[in-house]
Amino acid sequence: MFTIESVQPKHYEEALRLIFTTVNNRRTSIPASLRAIVSLLNSKRCNLYWVRQRARIIAAGIAIHNPGRVAIIYHSRCLTVNDIIPFSLLIGNLARSALLEGADIVEVLLTHPSNAEVQALKTAGFVHLARLIHMSRPIENLTLAQSQSDELEWNHFNPGDENKLAKMLSEMLVDSLDCPAMQGLRKVEDIIEGYKASGIFRADSWWLPQWKGNEIGCILMNDSIVEEQTSFIVYLGVIPRWRRMGFARAMLRHAFQYAYQRGMKNISLSVDARNTPAIRLYHQEGFTPLKQQDVFITYIDAKKQSPPQ
Repeated sequence: MFTIESVQPKHYEEALRLIFTTVNNRRTSIPASLRAIVSLLNSKRCNLYWVRQRARIIAAGIAIHNPGRVAIIYHSRCLTVNDIIPFSLLIGNLARSALLEGADIVEVLLTHPSNAEVQALKTAGFVHLARLIHMSRPIENLTLAQSQSDELEWNHFNPGDENKLAKMLSEMLVDSLDCPAMQGLRKVEDIIEGYKASGIFRADSWWLPQWKGNEIGCILMNDSIVEEQTSFIVYLGVIPRWRRMGFARAMLRHAFQYAYQRGMKNISLSVDARNTPAIRLYHQEGFTPLKQQDVFITYIDAKKQSPPQ
């Protein structure tokens, strides 16, 4: 018999260390510090549960709410068949709590998920969204051949441009090969808020370029909060009628030049493993893969049961 409990403050550190302890050299992504997570718990921006069998703690997990109405679950690993039932109960309850508290999407990101984890997530109502490839390229020795294109007019994103960007994103997401199953699950306004919160937002690194007076797409780049002197491309997209004209490459090279001028040393990004045209472009422009993560999601339909008190 398994019991799901909301972790009390006096046990926060015990539960968090269980979540973020390496098991067989495998670890889920971890926020900057346990102290920062405790601060989030005290501000009610996340939920921390664990599952016990009598006096023994079996597993623990935390759902952290992010801007853009997305919650991300971090958890202790589920590596054997015996872990499937308690793990699915834990993740299912965390997801329902997050959805009931306002999230539209709940995500779990795993590097090399075990078969037991995949089965447990499926049992908890999650579906596999995508396999992301995380890529990076150095820009310390940028050459002039990789500078920005003079054919485009480089307009920065400015306060008040949210509606314009939302309209453009709605067009760019049509027939997109990056996580197509996500289309329609979130409001575009929430997507933009999520992009702003992915790292350190810099309006001067968000561009909505034009070609001959036409808006052709955008490239949105933030500073990394994890790696020093690294910029992170949170989104690159071209409006369908302007695709296959070299604009994505031009936007990348403009971003390289701008980051280089600011003294950055690296640029990173993530791409859906099924998006072969984008991966080909990134390889051609000097990016190399660092790691892969599988993304599992659940969403509004899971708002059916009350979480544990």
